[in-house]
Parts: sequence; structure tokens; C-alpha cells
Amino acid sequence: MKKTFAVLVAAFLLLTGSPAFAEPLKISGTATVKFEADTTDRKTESGTMTTFTIRGEQTIAKNLYFYARLAAQYASNPNFADYDMGIHGIDTKFVAQFDQFGLLFKPGDFSFILGRQEAVLGKTALLYKRSSENVGAGVFVDGLSFTGKAGKFEMSGLVAREGNIAFANNDLYALRAGYNFSESTNAGATWGKYRVFGGEVTNHWMIDASTKWGKLAVTGEYA
Repeated sequence: MKKTFAVLVAAFLLLTGSPAFAEPLKISGTATVKFEADTTDRKTESGTMTTFTIRGEQTIAKNLYFYARLAAQYASNPNFADYDMGIHGIDTKFVAQFDQFGLLFKPGDFSFILGRQEAVLGKTALLYKRSSENVGAGVFVDGLSFTGKAGKFEMSGLVAREGNIAFANNDLYALRAGYNFSESTNAGATWGKYRVFGGEVTNHWMIDASTKWGKLAVTGEYA
């Protein structure tokens, strides 16, 4: 019931806005077409995924916003879909859903997100990935994340629970600290913890570094 209510609120704000808010509703979106092919046991499968997303942000107080994302994807071959077939059905070719929603707080150089959101740990997603490419239910996390800067230091963190159906209590914790040696060079370290529902708890460490030379960017990670 709570999830349904949140989705209905998201739909209302995105589609109608509210004259009570001083600032207008901010809308952004993406449209992508992706083709994939895979060959196994001398058999080739392929599929085309067409995806549309619309994200809205509505000011509700100073530096405080409500956000929601509506995503839709058509997959010619569901085996290559970016949605969870275990939830939406193995033969489902089209999914449309409000799959992200929550509160966004932006005080100064920091940003906090509370709600359903993507989660990517590592510059190249080496530790964990539930990215914005996903669509639908069960492919994001519910929790609190933050990013921020203080001088040459940058920080980010996450406390979340996976939005799964079968294992809804898998928990994820992460903290990263980085240092900007210059405008083009950064290095940092990340700690992550993953707790499987009814199972083991694992800790992970990772270091990363990135730099730019003109239009060339190089990133390295080790975990």
C-alpha cells in the first residue's frame, strides 16, 4: 500500500504540477535504442531495446525537492531486456513504470537522496551496479545516499536495501573518500559492505584513480 501511494503521488506531481510551488516543475528525459547479440552453443540470439525515461523534480522547500522517474522499455527479445523478467514476466516485451521516487536535498556543495534510486559503486561500477539503464521494479535500491565536496576532498556514501521481490532484505553500505590533486586528476578509496538476507556478510575495499589529458580520460580501479 505504501509503495502504491508513493507512485500515485509521483504521477500526480509529474503530470499536473502544483501552483502552490513557487518554482516550476523541472523535467528531463532520455531516449535510447540499443542492440545486443549473443552467441552460445553455436546459436545466436539478438534483440533491440527501445527505452524512454522522463524525470521530474518539484521544489517543496528551500533546497528540498521531490523527484520521480517514469521509465518505459520495449524489448524485441525479453532475454536482453533491462527489466527483471522474474517480476514482469518472462514473455513480457513492454514495461512502463514509475521506478524511482523520493526526496532530494541540495545544501551547498552536498546532495542527499532519500528514496528509490540507482546505485553504482566505483568509477567503473567494479563493486556494484544498479544503474539508470535499468527499468521497472526490483532493479534499484531504497535508501539514503549523499555526495559532496569540501575543498579538494570529495565524499560519497550509501545506506540502502535492494528493491528485490524474493530477497527484499539484502542490505548495502558504502563510503568513498577522494582527493583532487588538480582539476584533472583524482584518487580515492571505497569501502563497501553487503549483507545477504539470511546469509553471509562481506566487506569490500577498492582504490581508484582517474586523470585527463585534453580529450583523453583514463580511469583505473582495483578491488
